Amino acid sequence: MGKGLLFWGCLVFFLLSCQTEELNRLKSENESLRRDLSICKSEETELRRKERDLVGRINSLETELKELREAGEKLTKENEARKNRILQLERELAILKEDHQYLSRILEELRFTAQSNSREKAPLETGQKGWEDRSGLRKLRHPDGRIEYFDASVSSLDSQSMFLSIEEKPDGTLSLYLNIQHGYWVIRKDYSVVGIAISKGGKTLSIPYSLSDVYAVEQGGFRKEILRLPVKGKILDILKELAEGESEIRILIAFPDFSQDRVLSRLEVQGMGNVYYAFREMGGSL
Repeated sequence: MGKGLLFWGCLVFFLLSCQTEELNRLKSENESLRRDLSICKSEETELRRKERDLVGRINSLETELKELREAGEKLTKENEARKNRILQLERELAILKEDHQYLSRILEELRFTAQSNSREKAPLETGQKGWEDRSGLRKLRHPDGRIEYFDASVSSLDSQSMFLSIEEKPDGTLSLYLNIQHGYWVIRKDYSVVGIAISKGGKTLSIPYSLSDVYAVEQGGFRKEILRLPVKGKILDILKELAEGESEIRILIAFPDFSQDRVLSRLEVQGMGNVYYAFREMGGSL
């Protein structure tokens, strides 16, 4: 009997010991879970705060993007309006240039018509100034009987110039010539031009010539050459190209190891126009 009680007492004590240990383990796990839960709640709070910040930034960026798109659309419309205005102004400018060229031609025709009428009242051989003076031309009489007419501005041009001249033979035949004058300091005796070209509006036109067309004078180490070409064929085509539009005209003269490049002056262009109209008024034809 006593042994049975002892056995049951030990069993009860064992069971109680086991329950206490299990209870302690559960309490420990519960505390650990509570700590984990607290940490998770803190992280959740931090994540919610970050989420609110991100939502705020997204909304701000979407608003800014919308404003930029609206500003871009506005600028696009303004640029389109400016482009249309530029195109309109370019068309108006082109029309005005055409009108200006037309009026300039009419004025030149009227001026030379008036000079022609006054020429009939005052013959060349009288004591008054001759027709060539009143028209802005100067006359040069050659020993062989030829008479050459230049625009009065030629005498004021320097050693680099381009001009037209009218040649009148003893039989009254008229010819128009293109003259290109250039000068350079002579470094060696065999210097020669290897090419002459004229450019306008991005288009380059090569001028054909031969050595027989070049007249040269050398003095004090400086050489001046005049290229004298009859206005016909390709030379006539080149002058027609130059007469169109109002772009600047450049002339390029190439030597073996250097070149001369310059823009024709307004005086040169006006002088060539003056000689051309005089040539027509004198009865010349191309």
